[in-house]
Amino acid sequence: ILDDGELRRIAVTHRDPEPRATALKHMRSYPPSRQRSGLIRHVIETGAPHLLRRYDWAAFENAYADEPEVIDAFRQMGIESYITVPLSTHGEHLGAITLVSGNRERLFDEHDLELAVELGRRAGYAIDNARHYSDAQSANRAKDEFLITLSHELRTPMTATLGWASMLRRDLSPENFRLAIDTIERSSRAQAQLIDDILDVSRIVTGKLQLNVAPVGFRQIVESSVDAIRPTATTKNIELQLNLADVPSVVIADSARLQQVLWNVLSNAVKFTPSGGTVAITLHEPSDGRARITVRDTGIGISRRFLPHIFERFRQADGGTSRVHGGLGLGLAIVKSLIELHGGTVTAASEGEGLGSTFTLTLPIATPSLADTSAPIETPMVTLSGVSVLLVEDDDDTRRMLSATLTTFGADVTAVHSVSAALDSMHASTPSVLVSDIGMPGLDGYELMLRIRANPSAATRAVPAIALTAYASPEDRERVLTSGFNFHLAKPVDPLTVVRAVREAAGRA
Repeated sequence: ILDDGELRRIAVTHRDPEPRATALKHMRSYPPSRQRSGLIRHVIETGAPHLLRRYDWAAFENAYADEPEVIDAFRQMGIESYITVPLSTHGEHLGAITLVSGNRERLFDEHDLELAVELGRRAGYAIDNARHYSDAQSANRAKDEFLITLSHELRTPMTATLGWASMLRRDLSPENFRLAIDTIERSSRAQAQLIDDILDVSRIVTGKLQLNVAPVGFRQIVESSVDAIRPTATTKNIELQLNLADVPSVVIADSARLQQVLWNVLSNAVKFTPSGGTVAITLHEPSDGRARITVRDTGIGISRRFLPHIFERFRQADGGTSRVHGGLGLGLAIVKSLIELHGGTVTAASEGEGLGSTFTLTLPIATPSLADTSAPIETPMVTLSGVSVLLVEDDDDTRRMLSATLTTFGADVTAVHSVSAALDSMHASTPSVLVSDIGMPGLDGYELMLRIRANPSAATRAVPAIALTAYASPEDRERVLTSGFNFHLAKPVDPLTVVRAVREAAGRA
């Protein structure tokens, strides 16, 4: 049975070539209406085998009275008796096989039916094994293609980063200096996004992705996601058409993850829409207790062949070295997983290549009576004036970068490279905030926190501590917080995020 509900005959065989040719000719012209309601479909759907000992020609000719060519074809095949049995495996019916006898002296009986059922069962297992083997081969090919793509996607921004970093050693014009800084930042963010996507997929596959859900205004999330993608759309000369329903919708969601979902869908629409195109974002009136948003673009569209695979991991429509668009093929797979974890749905539609595409997302509404009236919060200028920070980081480049950042915002920074040096520094004076790496040679960040929280000095024991680490899984975060740290920041991290964390930690103290 095909995806469109029709049946397809895979093969017809006969011991004599002429009847086989007649059967093939008939089967090609067999009316679809008969397939939709016929015996073979019934056998596949129910799994019940069927035996007809003697063909009832009178009943058959009466049923096909208005189709004499069908009657003639069956007459030429000389059908006298037949059996139809399902091709079954593990409770699933993959298809059916029909055995026909044209010998009036050898009509099928119950013993033949038992043999046919066993044949169908074994054939079903063989087909299932072949299908699993094919799936495994496809998975291996997808894995190999993904690793090739990953290598390309990491090396490309790395080339620009290393190249411009080398050029910064020379005297550059102000324009080239700014270009170098912008390129290094953009390339680093691109690499960080690739790493985040891979980690997200890993957490989803292993069931370790955690959501921090709370009531959030869906409209506000949509607006902030559109604002985030607007600069990219403007650069490509793509018009963003925003049509938001006046009725607010409050959903129970992890606001950061929900924004990630919307950003992925919007960035995909902008990415695959050529210059001068349009991306329309519509937040509909809630219905059936669900909020619904559609993102429609005038981009390259999705082929009918690829559309069923659009949400699969590592799948891309334009693979190989000649592909036009970059990426790992993970964004939409992450979208589907995240939206389903929220109890929602996502679907994709397209009339075909060159005809644009439409993505529709739905989410359950928390409480219909709630209104999204929250106003945007102004972000005050952050200053660390009067805050002393003890920074513990064994990587020289990271330590220098963080020290320079915190100092720029007014902090008094003591930067050390080891746990023993940190303990010596704390013995001399107690900082306002501790920022420490976890993985370090010799004593690690956990040991440092153990000794600090066991210190005889009450002031030392109470120092607010921020873990800044490449250990970024939910399990790592839980271990960091239970070990005595107050904050967990995963590398790579935006320097301003560290500044805000230090400010919040100092405020707590």
